[in-house]
Amino acid sequence: MNTRILHVIDSMDPASGGAPAAIRQLLPHLRDMGADGEVVCFDGRGRAAWPDEPFPVHRLGPGSGPWRYHPGFAGWLRRELPRFGACIVHGLWLYNGHATTKTVLALRRTGAATAVHVMPHGMLDPWFQRARHRRLKALRNRIWWHVVEASTVRRCDGLLFTTEEERRLASTTFPGYRPAAEAVIGLGTDAPPDFHDGMREAFRAACPGLGERPYLLFMGRIDAKKGLDILLRAWSDLVGTESRRGDMPALVVAGPGWETPYGRGLLSSISADHGLRTHMLSAGMLSGAAKWGALYGCDAFVLPSHQENFGVAVAEALSCGRPALLARGVNTYITVTNMRAGLSCEPSRAEVSRMLAGWLSLDGAERTRMSAAAWRTWQEHFTSRAAARRLLGAVFPRLTLHGD
Repeated sequence: MNTRILHVIDSMDPASGGAPAAIRQLLPHLRDMGADGEVVCFDGRGRAAWPDEPFPVHRLGPGSGPWRYHPGFAGWLRRELPRFGACIVHGLWLYNGHATTKTVLALRRTGAATAVHVMPHGMLDPWFQRARHRRLKALRNRIWWHVVEASTVRRCDGLLFTTEEERRLASTTFPGYRPAAEAVIGLGTDAPPDFHDGMREAFRAACPGLGERPYLLFMGRIDAKKGLDILLRAWSDLVGTESRRGDMPALVVAGPGWETPYGRGLLSSISADHGLRTHMLSAGMLSGAAKWGALYGCDAFVLPSHQENFGVAVAEALSCGRPALLARGVNTYITVTNMRAGLSCEPSRAEVSRMLAGWLSLDGAERTRMSAAAWRTWQEHFTSRAAARRLLGAVFPRLTLHGD
């Protein structure tokens, strides 16, 4: 059986979200299991600042327009797809998914047997159609669903989801949703590197002013979807009522996007709020030792997203034994709270404030128990190797998978 898999994605930019991180985590394990993988994307070839990949990446150059149309992509697929037993399209709403499913069906008429699956990565979540700041995009998506995307979903051999909640919500968003099959494969992360003092030093250098203060950590894109404006307002409320505590931690917000209109608006709000200026620190995107230093050193990880199909950073925090404080828009909150590895709330100012206050009220023994539960949650539910095995089982159902 040909188990080589082609992964189709718009960009492998590390700052663009969880899909590139998922590919980077999954492919080494898939290779170990006998399924070599390659990636095709619309990035330019001059990406020297990005990490070297341990797998082939075909960078075809940027597509044009909001649909990211690439005139050479269909021809590339016709030449290259017969080498692969399966391909997986990561994400929706772009030309690459339409072109891939259409080309696979055309090749099947010539006797090719490549399977094609689509992994939406949360892009069928109804939140994107309901959020007030996305009204124009929601209208565009409704039109495009009827014109193109419904047929992309129907043409593929199945949809691959990261959580059961993502799968459930996807069926509620658009009419005519009729995938041939659905599978929940999950996602995960590898074990973190062992902690060393250099990690702490790298993080403190990236976040000047923190010193030895305890802190809660938000780490992700500075984007409205992440609910960061809610978190900052809730933190300001909490500082007003809790700042007399001798152990009041700082809130560290790390991630790319401070230069965007949304990010600049947050910086303006922070500068006008004495409590935030005193008890909140910002950093840019963290990587390497600085990222792991931030995760290992935080008291807890905070993610108040309105919508998050999985949250790779949540799994990374859990793998470091850090409890997760999550809004219920983060689909992994069910597993985290069932395992007693964190707290959850609705994504509103009052609810996030109550959740944070609830965390601060926990004594040392309760926090220690929650930290131990965090690591168990990662080990039992969110490892990359387990996700890779589920992916292989979904994409190649006749393949016999042997134990590790």
